[in-house]
Amino acid sequence: MSSMPVSSAAARMPQAWSRPRTRSSLLAPNARSSWHPLQRVTASFGEVTVERAIRWWPAVGVLAMLMLGCAVGKGPTAVDEGFARCARELVGGLPNRLLVLTEWWLLGPVLALSVAAALCRRRWRLAVVMAAFPFVAIELNEAVKRLFERHKGGVLAYPSGHTTLVVVVMGMVVLVAGGRLWAVVTAGTVSVLGVFGLACTFHYVTDTIGAALLSTAMICMAARVAECVPSSRGSPLVDTGSRKDADV
Repeated sequence: MSSMPVSSAAARMPQAWSRPRTRSSLLAPNARSSWHPLQRVTASFGEVTVERAIRWWPAVGVLAMLMLGCAVGKGPTAVDEGFARCARELVGGLPNRLLVLTEWWLLGPVLALSVAAALCRRRWRLAVVMAAFPFVAIELNEAVKRLFERHKGGVLAYPSGHTTLVVVVMGMVVLVAGGRLWAVVTAGTVSVLGVFGLACTFHYVTDTIGAALLSTAMICMAARVAECVPSSRGSPLVDTGSRKDADV
């Protein structure tokens, strides 16, 4: 029985099997276990596209939020009134119960546990970003409120501060969880339910849309600062802080 030459067999191997070993793969034999946040959940969509989206969304999201604020003015729009009317007819008093998802007494411990998880994994940069960015987002949100001076119930309403809080905190959970599907689903569910409750009670729905634009822009900015963006070459970015600590 004739044996196939080694060179021919190697040439016929699937490309995925014959992928060259990079320096990062030599440092981390189990490369998938060291994937950085957002890479797992976005790998099937292509790292280049995701990297570009995260890079540009902070500017696009903030610009869209400012444009929406100029468009809605200082009072309710037809969209706001129609949404409020439909919500009252369809869900009644349910939105009031959903407001608990937007309270600081609940989100604060969630953020604290997320920061603690990053510290336990010796991801110092990510821990600092997670601890700081929710407060930066809230302060920025308050500044934008004073810029537009849109009121509801006698208080500034656009963009919604509670929406910004819940979305940013949930975004930090996704980052520290490494973009795992359970974290994305949980964060998305909590954010949507909480925002829906706010849009039906203390805010106009356009207030929450503007806040969602701002908060997602802040999440993408946090991902870049914490170096949690998928590599365009398909290999995970190296977190220099955690790498140095791991080599000690």
